[in-house]
Amino acid sequence: MTKRLFLRTAGFILALIFIVGAVSACSGAKNPVVLKVGNKEYRLSDFEKEYKGYRNYYTDYNMYDVSTEEKLKEFQDMVYDAILAREVLLYNAKLQGIELTEEETKQAEEKAEAEMQNLLNSFIAQVDKRITDEKQRETEARANMAYSLALQHTSYDKLYKETAQSYKDTALREKLRKKVVEGFEATDEDALAFYEETLEADRKRIEEDPGLYKSYMDFYEVSGGVQPLVVPEGYIRVKHILVKDNTLIKIVETELAAGKDFDELLEQYGEDPEMKVEPAKTKGYLLGKAPSASDYFQEFKDAALALKEVGDISPKVVTEAGTHFIKLVERIRAREIPYDEVKDEIFIAALNKKKNDKFDSVLNEWMKADYVAENRDLIREVGKEEEK
Repeated sequence: MTKRLFLRTAGFILALIFIVGAVSACSGAKNPVVLKVGNKEYRLSDFEKEYKGYRNYYTDYNMYDVSTEEKLKEFQDMVYDAILAREVLLYNAKLQGIELTEEETKQAEEKAEAEMQNLLNSFIAQVDKRITDEKQRETEARANMAYSLALQHTSYDKLYKETAQSYKDTALREKLRKKVVEGFEATDEDALAFYEETLEADRKRIEEDPGLYKSYMDFYEVSGGVQPLVVPEGYIRVKHILVKDNTLIKIVETELAAGKDFDELLEQYGEDPEMKVEPAKTKGYLLGKAPSASDYFQEFKDAALALKEVGDISPKVVTEAGTHFIKLVERIRAREIPYDEVKDEIFIAALNKKKNDKFDSVLNEWMKADYVAENRDLIREVGKEEEK
């Protein structure tokens, strides 16, 4: 549980759609066209909405920094380029007659259903633990979710349709990408070169800032890719039981003292939803001595780092989030990850790099085509409230 207490149960696509604070409707000069791809117009209000989605997602991983005008411009351009690339790819997929099969459409819809279930689960996890009837818990969670969605000027059905369409669009873009990079292969030499390049970069970055290891590892465990290849000193993994009600605090404290299984108590009483989904459910939270952008409450961190032996459980620890009981589950050895240990994911990453380089070169040409009309000057006020 980070200081911001964000829920990460929803995936990236849902995070971009499920945005706190809907954009106000506007028209005319107040809502100009900022991008046009073919006949499709993308207005300022559309950009503002997606900007907020990216902001929420990147903030969740402590990667959102608009502290200077230059950094704000970089983030604006990153969002704009992501939108431009997406729309250009959809335009070219249509030009080339690429369509989804019934099975691919079904898969996209199933992914959207899973995202919506994850969202519902996050609301179920917040229902009062004293309500034990599962149907009653779900009923209350659905009511809370409907209310939250209504505040954001949307509904469950509308959000599902938007999420499903996002997955369908993603599947179309992926089919186009596969067509462009068809036939590309990676060699062992490509993989080893990629490993050595990544290792050297990780050495430099993590030596300069050991706290980056936590941010990189958090992102890797959710999004995949290549894990950090350098593990600095002082990292551990912990689980915790978060409780807020005084009666429940005493119950947990008493049952822990009596030797009851920590994981059973976590499942029964824990109020941190992240602790009940993977990877934290199995592995626990990662933390270390070095300050990190994705750090925890200082009281939580101090108590966790004070634990000596794997299996040790802290006395109750009070933070802004509530009362925690923390268990040390692993001490992580400082080392460099050898090539053989990550060979498979490195090989995939090396192949993806070759494909991405080819695909990017084609995409860059498409983005410069005469069917694209950009007007970036109109987005420069977006996000300035965070800069202040």
